[in-house]
Amino acid sequence: MAVVLPAVVEELLSEMAAAVQESARS
Repeated sequence: MAVVLPAVVEELLSEMAAAVQESARS
């Protein structure tokens, strides 16, 4: 489980970054 955690965090970060970019774009 400790090995999967970094991947989950990275996915959450990339998803938040995409949301921020979309909100900044509009």
